[in-house]
Order: sequence, then structure tokens, then C-alpha cells
Amino acid sequence: MTTTTWITALIAGLVAFAVSGIVRAQRKRKAQRSFIQAYVFPDTLRRKVHQRHPHLAERALDDVFAALREWFLLLQRHPREKFGMPSRVVDDAWHEFILMTRLYQRFCEQGFGNYVHHEPNQANAEQNSAALGRTLERSGGRAALQSVGALGVASGVAVAGAVLFAIDGKLGVENGFTYSPDALDAIERDYRASVASSSGGGGCSGYSGGDSSDGGGGDGGGSGCGGGGCGG
Repeated sequence: MTTTTWITALIAGLVAFAVSGIVRAQRKRKAQRSFIQAYVFPDTLRRKVHQRHPHLAERALDDVFAALREWFLLLQRHPREKFGMPSRVVDDAWHEFILMTRLYQRFCEQGFGNYVHHEPNQANAEQNSAALGRTLERSGGRAALQSVGALGVASGVAVAGAVLFAIDGKLGVENGFTYSPDALDAIERDYRASVASSSGGGGCSGYSGGDSSDGGGGDGGGSGCGGGGCGG
């Protein structure tokens, strides 16, 4: 085998290996999304959320957990970004899920490939607003939010993530997060400023999105912004 032939074969092998790794990672992420989409939240968790928000009827609880699913799907779709949690009631549901330690850990392992941490809000108000803006942008923007307003939380029409901005107001959540047009303008403005000031398109990462074995990954940890203070 000549040197040229050997080099050509080596390059072809490396390309095939890289492509194979990408395909494996894509399949794994698709399986993770399917897991989150099909996951049945335990009745114990529903009862815990109802204890915190006793005015919520069963249909309203369905809406809360549909929105929590959208939040997890948002994190899974964009593993390198950090998002602000726009809803108090969904944030409460996330908190209660985390307290079910082993169950939440298994959920994260199967849905994300690693544990998804819940971080408190950042001290900087503009950073909080920018994180919310990232959530809104990745959820379809103001147009998607207007669709939620027209269709209703439980319409059965999937408007990914944008429902998180509307659900507290629609369900009458005490001390819930609601967003006036001026507040949304400020959120979008802070997000655009964050993107403009960052060479990486807007900031710090969310969960690491897989492990080193599938080419997706990171450091085995990760985070989403929550704690109530990210959202309103």
C-alpha cells in the first residue's frame, strides 16, 4: 500500500468513525426526547403540587404537568443554553420533583444523560431577564405566546414552551408570574443585549447534554434557572 493510499484510507476511516458517532448521538437524543414526551409523572407528585396550590382542579394540574414537560423538552433541545423559568407553579412542580430524589435522578439519566440541577435566580436582574428572553425566543417568541393566549393552556395545541409564560395567569396562581407587554419588551431587549455582548450567541450553558460516550457531552452536570426569581 502506498503512502497516499494509506493516508486516504485513514482519512476515510476517521470520517466514517465521526459520522457514526454523530448518528449514535442523534439517535440517543431522539430516544431521550421520546422518553420525556411519554413520561408519566407520578400521582404522588401531583398530590404534592396540589398541596402547594389547593385551588387547582385536576384539569389545571394536567396543564401544569404539560407545561413542566415542555420545560424539560426545552432544556433537552438546547443543552448548551441556560433558560429562565417563567412560571411559579411549574417551578414549584419542578422543585417537588427534585425532592423525589431517586425518581428525579432516574428521570434525568434517561431524559438528559445526566443530572439537571435547579439553580436559584441570578443576582443581576438583567441576566435574569435575558435568561427569560432566551426561554421566550426558543419557545417561538411573542407570536407563540399570543397563540397560547388565543387557544388557552389546555387547548391541546402544542405551542412549545410559550405556555410557561401564560400558565400562572390563566390558572390564577397566587403570587404567580405574569407579563405585561412592557415587561415582555424589556425581556426581549435584555436578551438581545446579552446576545450582542456574547461571541457565543448568548451565554452560559444549561445541562451538558449527554456524556462523553455519545459525543454529546460535557461535564456530567448541568442546570436550568429556577427558584421563582427568574420569572417575574
